Amino acid sequence: MKKNQLVLFVLIVFVSITITAQKELDVVLDSSTKVTPDGEGGLYFAGTKDVNYRFSQRITPHGDCIDVVNGYAFITWYKGGMDTRNLMLSRKNLNIPNSPWVTIQFPHKHVGQGGELLNGTGIRGDSHNTAAIGVSTIDDTIHIIYDMHAYSSASLPNDFFNYSVSLKNKAFVPDNEFTLAIFNYLKSGGDYERMTYPMIHRADDGSLIARYRQGGSGNGDILLAHYDGSVWSNNWLFHEGTLALPNRNNMYGGERFLNGKFYSGFSIRYSTNNDANTSNGYLLNSGLYYAYTNGIPANAYTPWFDSFS
Repeated sequence: MKKNQLVLFVLIVFVSITITAQKELDVVLDSSTKVTPDGEGGLYFAGTKDVNYRFSQRITPHGDCIDVVNGYAFITWYKGGMDTRNLMLSRKNLNIPNSPWVTIQFPHKHVGQGGELLNGTGIRGDSHNTAAIGVSTIDDTIHIIYDMHAYSSASLPNDFFNYSVSLKNKAFVPDNEFTLAIFNYLKSGGDYERMTYPMIHRADDGSLIARYRQGGSGNGDILLAHYDGSVWSNNWLFHEGTLALPNRNNMYGGERFLNGKFYSGFSIRYSTNNDANTSNGYLLNSGLYYAYTNGIPANAYTPWFDSFS
């Protein structure tokens, strides 16, 4: 498989709101900047689907890969080409005009579909192995969850769940002090097998909520965990999808903190959604749902409300 260079761009924009009978958002490009150095690019899968890659050709950038906080932009990506595949973290100080991107290269390399790039059993990349980033402003730590797609500890004992956290008070250090993160689990002894689609959300107090699916397509639970600036909580159940047939499902969507509330928007994918003989019989995802909770969700018993509450 040949190398493919993918140039990453982060667009710095400002939004002006025109107040009329209907509100309109006018987005104006302020500036653009290239993240990757000349001669380097992000990972991109060339070749034939299911032979050289699974799902899609683009893995960089992808998913919940950007965080902007305290005048800094952070972006996670994978380095190209296929013989490299390192996890990368780039940071830019937006407070200083024309400031450079500073990039950390992690030792970790994208493991590929089912880990086959790691163990030499195949050549396929996996575009679902996204890298999510969140910065906690309580202790100025950088948290990255990455390169996983429902893997088990039996098949990938050292790579079924990947998490990196920086040293405390390192998120906003001067560029020359921006150092390589250390590796650890979110919480020692926790169950992080078969996780996919990580996201990290920052609350108003600077704490973080990690979110991921445990299980497979149409048959997975959504779990949450809270970082309070010191330790991660245990995982708790946000959405239960591992139910008896025909109700077995999983939730596709995302969440956001805004104005003191935690919002969720999602669709449902049933395990029987491609079976016209069942009561579901949908093609992939179905429906559009919305809910919110007041403050930071704390456990599986946190009350949720719909848009009419």
